[in-house]
Amino acid sequence: MGAEKNYEALEGVIDAVSGYSDGYGLEPTYNEITKLKNKFNSNNYAEVVEVTYNTNIITTEMLLKYYFESHDPTQLNKQGNDIGTQYRSIILYSNKAQKSRRKNFLNLSRAANRSKLWKNYNSIEAT
Repeated sequence: MGAEKNYEALEGVIDAVSGYSDGYGLEPTYNEITKLKNKFNSNNYAEVVEVTYNTNIITTEMLLKYYFESHDPTQLNKQGNDIGTQYRSIILYSNKAQKSRRKNFLNLSRAANRSKLWKNYNSIEAT
């Protein structure tokens, strides 16, 4: 991955760690999730970046804005030339405040864009 380096460059971001989430039934490793048999497996893990940040310097909304400027959620199970369920769009949150901010941000974005493609958005609570 390379997205974590871009997040780490943002002022207020303390750490950004690549990993896998929102899958089951297979090993959450690069070699496993990229196997041809898992390319469109609905149980496959998504490639994710966990971002730790200082809320006094950068807000959740600013991170969401950056996410949408660097990521195209209208490409279902795809980002650029990379294709497969591991490239699906997903926003994870670790507390109720982040969940609420995510929901408000998505609602405002949906209203502004009036696009049914925004309905493809998945989100789960990080544990």
